[in-house]
Amino acid sequence: MSTHKQGDLFVVYPVARRAAPVLIALGASTWPGEFLSLMAWASITNVSSSILILIFSRGKKSFSKALLPAFITALMVAAYSIIHGIGVRVSRAHLSYITWLFTPEIWLTLFVLVPRFSLLRNNGLRPFLVEFCPAYDML
Repeated sequence: MSTHKQGDLFVVYPVARRAAPVLIALGASTWPGEFLSLMAWASITNVSSSILILIFSRGKKSFSKALLPAFITALMVAAYSIIHGIGVRVSRAHLSYITWLFTPEIWLTLFVLVPRFSLLRNNGLRPFLVEFCPAYDML
């Protein structure tokens, strides 16, 4: 989150979002030994090269202190994508792996939502929807 406070969103988000596929392809090729065809590499490079176009089109101003955290975010996305890809393949029980992966998230979701049930009970549905979906307030 602090990355977006340090730099322009139109630079930070695309860098964090578009660098991840390249890092995943590089990581999957070296660590678990995945093989990508030349067409796959060309596609990944073509889509992800928009990062360079975006950064260089904005001039030197875009080389801000937010680019390093944006690349770290992309690295973290690539790391968990590779780890989960390996985990699903090794487990051979895809549904079980995904179930155990998302079970802790259910508890976190309940931890966040349960205190807000009183808001729903006391004030109706509108404040509840506005809190979780600000666009609902515009209706």
